[in-house]
Amino acid sequence: MSLDDEDDDWESLLNLPPMLGVAPLLALAGMGLSKLLRRGQHGPQKWDCVKLVHADDLQTWTVFPRYQDIDTLTYGDYRVGAEALRKVRKRVAPLLKVRRKLADLDSDQVVSYHTEYVDVPRSLLRQPVRLRLKHERIPGTWLESDDGTVSMSSSGDSVLVRAGWGRRLTAVRFVGPSRVAHKEAIERITQEWEAATEEQRSELAEVETSRFGHPVLFVSHRWETDEHPDPTGQQLQRLRALKDCWIVYDYASFPQLPRTEAEEAQFKQILDSMAELITKVVILSSPDYLTRGWLVFEYLVASLAADIVCDEVNDPDFVNLRDWVATQAPLPTNLWRDSWESQQNNHINRMVLAAVNRLLPTYGNARFRTEHDSTKVTELLVERLKAQLPPRKEYQLYLGEWKSVPWTAEDLAKAFQGEIEIPPDHSMNVRPFRTRVPTTLEEAVAQKYKVRKPSWKDRTNPFGLL
Repeated sequence: MSLDDEDDDWESLLNLPPMLGVAPLLALAGMGLSKLLRRGQHGPQKWDCVKLVHADDLQTWTVFPRYQDIDTLTYGDYRVGAEALRKVRKRVAPLLKVRRKLADLDSDQVVSYHTEYVDVPRSLLRQPVRLRLKHERIPGTWLESDDGTVSMSSSGDSVLVRAGWGRRLTAVRFVGPSRVAHKEAIERITQEWEAATEEQRSELAEVETSRFGHPVLFVSHRWETDEHPDPTGQQLQRLRALKDCWIVYDYASFPQLPRTEAEEAQFKQILDSMAELITKVVILSSPDYLTRGWLVFEYLVASLAADIVCDEVNDPDFVNLRDWVATQAPLPTNLWRDSWESQQNNHINRMVLAAVNRLLPTYGNARFRTEHDSTKVTELLVERLKAQLPPRKEYQLYLGEWKSVPWTAEDLAKAFQGEIEIPPDHSMNVRPFRTRVPTTLEEAVAQKYKVRKPSWKDRTNPFGLL
């Protein structure tokens, strides 16, 4: 994830509508505490054996180099640098806000800075009447009206409208270039900017230009040969469309054969943590993508996390899975009466498991090199599903309340064996959240690798999913 994503999450937590009730506020506090705890888990040692490739490097290579042949930043180094940059960003946050506000206002974009509502008097003859405007127009701006003809002069502005039998209001908009309309605000903000120290400006430049602010993308792709995934450089050429990001590309990021004893241990550690490593995923299409075991695994993990920034395959069943995973039940508005929200929660869980069931033929037919790979992949998928699936809700007879029951690995393992029971629920009419993942790298870059998620406004509306 990038620093911008984390800041956006915090802004969404703070921009909640007022008067939510106790339960949503408690949920908000829990989410905030969870984020703080996760920040403390970004130790560099876990990913020291994973090497990252920057998008700029792709412009100079003709083929991807082997892991052992390059000396580049590790994921652990990146996490340390990103955390240090986050602290710098926090220090200059007020100055960064001033800089962005100044950039927004000091432009030629035409904006409306005032609307005056003029009282049109009655007239039995329905004749035109000229009405003087009270608001003083800023020099260099102009007037617009959908209901009459505006007139601007040094003696005063007015609007010519046709009076009628009934009394009414007509609107006149004052519009002009943003830098003209907001001249006073720009001057005030400029003074704040000029008051910044050289140290603050230097830190701000670091925040805006540092590569540690670029997100890390995981590239899911097929190997063209057993010796090299992209011997002709075709995948590399396609990935050159990426900008301002780091990528995890297994041939350059993970220790390759032949491996030393230490590298073998590192590679095993990577495999054990693959589900956690697969974030902000780029699904690079190939004709037989859905027949490769590890590719299907990566696609499933990314879909179960609803964390895909570009999906060239765009398989309907996988899209359905990630849309239901991204769907979140509304926060309860009453701690003691959450029946409606609990039923929606259970329905979403049911639809996620049904989506997994629809993918079982694809998963079962995917080819793995060894039986051990297949077993390991299933274990990792169960772990991911357990982490992503909200606890199921069970109704307590006679008490009239619902309780959360966590999923077990044994329960969810059945989902990947086609043995889990998913009873239909025709009483709920819930629509999934549409993730709308870009299908081209160019579009993903234009969207700055953002992953669409339900807003907090959506989550506080108990009927938002209907």
